[in-house]
Amino acid sequence: MTDKIEDETLSEEEIARRRDEVVKRMLATPPQPKKPPKPKKK
Repeated sequence: MTDKIEDETLSEEEIARRRDEVVKRMLATPPQPKKPPKPKKK
């Protein structure tokens, strides 16, 4: 998932590109409805 980079520092352009990619992915993901907890059976 993450690329191995020999040089640990990233350019400003790479940081912005990755940030924008994450934001687009988050906005494209539909919200997941929360399921109410099921009552425990004894």
